[in-house]
Amino acid sequence: MTIGYCERLIIIIFVVLDQFTALGLIIAAKSILRFSGDQSNRKVRKESEYVLVGTMVSLILGIANGLMLLWGFNAIRG
Repeated sequence: MTIGYCERLIIIIFVVLDQFTALGLIIAAKSILRFSGDQSNRKVRKESEYVLVGTMVSLILGIANGLMLLWGFNAIRG
């Protein structure tokens, strides 16, 4: 759970700093990690897909939070 929070914090920081390429790096790295193991077991494949879906949801939430933070900063500055 802590890793998920840290991941979303990093995503928010990347969005605020306008580093969307780094977000692609996060997705690529996590997909390589998830699919580099033994794929002969159907259960392993299903768990890998579950984790990737969770990563995508986490990414969407992080981007949304980062964009809301940017919107808030822009609203304060006028």
